[in-house]
Parts: sequence; C-alpha cells; structure tokens
Amino acid sequence: MKKKPTMTGYLILEDFKPDEWRNLIMKKGIDAFPKLRKVLVKILGYYYWKDVKASLAYKNLKIMDDIKLNSLKDICDYSIKEHAIYYKENEIPYEFHFIRYGDKGGIIFVKFDHALSDGIGFLGFLMALSDNYSAD
Repeated sequence: MKKKPTMTGYLILEDFKPDEWRNLIMKKGIDAFPKLRKVLVKILGYYYWKDVKASLAYKNLKIMDDIKLNSLKDICDYSIKEHAIYYKENEIPYEFHFIRYGDKGGIIFVKFDHALSDGIGFLGFLMALSDNYSAD
C-alpha cells in the first residue's frame, strides 16, 4: 500500500454528546458538501473524484465506545497510531472519531487524507458547522 499524507486534529469538548455531533456532521457536513461524498479512483494512471452514496460516508463517523482517553499524551499516542493507517483508493478519505475524554468530556478526532483538504480547509469546514456561520 502506498503511503500518502494523512492529517489529524481534534476538538476537546466539555459536554460530550456524540450522537448529536454525528447527526450535525451528517446534516450540515456530508449532506451539504458534495466533496465529502467522493472517493479517489485511479483510471489509466490518473486520479479522479467519484461520487458515492452519503450512507457510505456516514460510516466514517465512528462513535468509539470502547476507547477512553485521559490525557494529552493519550491523545498524541492515539493520533500517532492513526497516522500509521493510510487510506486506500475507493475509500472515503476521512474519518471522525467520537471518543470519551476524562470523566464527562469527549473528543472529536478528525483524520483525513491530504488529497481531500489541508488543515485550514478542514478548519473552515468545522466552522461552517456552527449555527451562526455565514460565508460572508
């Protein structure tokens, strides 16, 4: 498998409601942004974006009930582990992991292929999820 640049980031939340966040990303993210419903395919030596069903993309919004992180070191270790797992062709090139953090909080861990976006672009996407977001 060819290694490709993977980017990660995370948000720490004091009030963690993973189902609400998952639904928000489905509605205001995947359903609203066509690029989040595409996979990279290689045809005759060239890469192209191919449309897929939104339901395939929804599977990459993962509530990780079996994982709990307790410190920033735990987050870094988790991120390093995820960096070693590369996306393949014909796969949705991003994932959101909803993970418990500490006693009441949680983390939204974001992992994505650099072919999809850079860090600034994905930060813009996260801002677009807010209630008072305006492209203006």
